[in-house]
Amino acid sequence: MQPNQSINLRPIGEYFTVADSLPVQLNPVAAERIPSDEALQAEIPELFKLCSELAGSDQSALQRVRSENPNSPALIDALALINQRMGMMLGYVLSHTHNDDYSLTAHEFGGGGFRVKVTEPFTVGDKFQANLIFREESLAVYCYVECVECETQTENTREATFSFLQIREQDHEHVIRHSLHSQTRHLKARAEQRKQADKPENS
Repeated sequence: MQPNQSINLRPIGEYFTVADSLPVQLNPVAAERIPSDEALQAEIPELFKLCSELAGSDQSALQRVRSENPNSPALIDALALINQRMGMMLGYVLSHTHNDDYSLTAHEFGGGGFRVKVTEPFTVGDKFQANLIFREESLAVYCYVECVECETQTENTREATFSFLQIREQDHEHVIRHSLHSQTRHLKARAEQRKQADKPENS
């Protein structure tokens, strides 16, 4: 990710978006296939539920360690590294659980949904079961989305916007939290870039 990329881009619904790479798997479904809250809870595969529970518990554990052991940066770094590696492993497993024609990479996401660049157009109103994979956060989200916009950018490129139709509240909170973490990384990268640019040439 380049530090000079925009942080807050066009929102999706009421939520801002950030520019970041996000593996996405889409499975077309009929409109009547969208489940209720209860049906979604029962439908989500156990691996996705495990990821969600781990993401929440790991963040709480790290925050507790930071507050109780402020003078133990090595311990905090070790736990963060373990968490990151677990996320990479789960992300790898999840990325190989589906083999379909709709494995894409979103370039922008937020609490309202995500955007992808594609060569073939999507039809506004089409609905999909979506898997979102956040490797750095040890998180995978199983949800339903709808294509709400598909704009032509060049002769061979289009940008499709998908908004969340059905997503568990805890998973929605995870997505929002991850977008904030991504924004923080952007800001730190920009600050470091400015710091380097302001250094005297002979320093």
